[in-house]
Amino acid sequence: MDFPKQWEAAVFATPANSWSLLKKVEVPTLVLRGDDSDVITINTWRKLLANYQKKNITYKNLPDCGHLLPLEKPDEVGQAITHFLLNK
Repeated sequence: MDFPKQWEAAVFATPANSWSLLKKVEVPTLVLRGDDSDVITINTWRKLLANYQKKNITYKNLPDCGHLLPLEKPDEVGQAITHFLLNK
């Protein structure tokens, strides 16, 4: 992937507050995490599971990959999304 450096800088300088957004989710949502992610750590993942359980949010942890799941495990990510969409 190739993005303008100014865009990348702006994205990293202004992170969204994802925590507050999760409480507002009203549509079926799939949250994926790579087991080896250094961005969504296991402690963060546990916090998500403990504090943000809603019937319309599905959490799935994929083994043997980091934070760039679609690049590292494209087939598994595709299968997870397909399964999620077919069962909602």
